[in-house]
Amino acid sequence: MSMTDEIEVFRIKPKVRKCYKHAESTRMIWNEYPEPNKYYTTNTPRFVGRFIRMEDEGTPGSTVKGEFKDDSTGEKNTVVFSDDTCFIEVPCGTADSKCNIMGGKKKRKSLKKKRKSKRRKSFKKKQRKTKRKSRR
Repeated sequence: MSMTDEIEVFRIKPKVRKCYKHAESTRMIWNEYPEPNKYYTTNTPRFVGRFIRMEDEGTPGSTVKGEFKDDSTGEKNTVVFSDDTCFIEVPCGTADSKCNIMGGKKKRKSLKKKRKSKRRKSFKKKQRKTKRKSRR
């Protein structure tokens, strides 16, 4: 294959809740230290889905696996990380990624904020009661 048929892929650590395509790199260009190396593949990147978690057995030489879920089909994909494992981050919920999702991060108050607002409400209630008593 010629160089025009190659796609640039990236050696990145997947982030939770982001969607990815996976391909093994077939060629690498070495760069000097501050610049990262560049990776290319002649393989077609495969959509693996939304990144869920990473498993590492913790022993030297052990395999590292990434678990992905395709929201449109519900199927789970496991990718075993090697020296050639590369990803392309794709936007979730687009036709290109085939990933139908409910949305980004859930918008909800954190537990700490909920407790704080409850304390404020109860404090204000007590203040109102004391004002009423002082008026009498």
